[in-house]
Amino acid sequence: MWPNGRPPAPASTTSASTAQKTTTSAQNTKPAPSAAKSNVSGDGHSYRPYDQKKPARKNSMSSFNGSESSWAQSHTTTRTSPPPSMRGPYTTKDPDKIVISAVYLFMNQFSKTPASQLVSGVGTVTDGLILRITTEGLFIDDDVRGVPQREWDVKAWTLKSVETGEWKAKGLHVLRATMRDQEGKRYLFVVDEEESWKLSVGLQRLKKGTMARSMGVSGMSASEARGTLEMLGWGL
Repeated sequence: MWPNGRPPAPASTTSASTAQKTTTSAQNTKPAPSAAKSNVSGDGHSYRPYDQKKPARKNSMSSFNGSESSWAQSHTTTRTSPPPSMRGPYTTKDPDKIVISAVYLFMNQFSKTPASQLVSGVGTVTDGLILRITTEGLFIDDDVRGVPQREWDVKAWTLKSVETGEWKAKGLHVLRATMRDQEGKRYLFVVDEEESWKLSVGLQRLKKGTMARSMGVSGMSASEARGTLEMLGWGL
């Protein structure tokens, strides 16, 4: 019998040891590491230059060369002209601008082949090839490009004679200007029927000038006009 009640039983050595291990284990246990941040989370350390979207590749300018869509007026020169298909045929009602089809230079009166020529719409020459006849002479310009053809200038005082002829079947006129030199150098201008009235106006003006008073003006026979134009290939 126990006057003060039964004393508690002493804890077993095994239980105490187990509790101690449990406490120690709980103290040494660390929380599991969190998942590593994704390298594409968007923070400053995830940037890669090659992650950027590549800019769209521009079309090479060479892929447009030669097409009408590539034409743009030049900002550095006024002598650039658009393709004829974008502006329509050149025409003018200006009586001082005679639209010509071609001009030929023969070095002497016996030549059958021109030494030089300008043909409308061929090479760098546009369809705006014009002849101006003034009291000072005959002058050629490319009116579309605004380019004066200075090497084709014919001064009035150097002219010996001018002749005009017509090939009605083809609707063509020819103006022959012969120089006042020993070789008999001459220029031939081919003009369409609708521009022929301007020739008459220009020749009257030239004849009235003081620089061409000794110049002869005469007509050319129809057969000679036709033969001349056929020789130049206008009979095809």
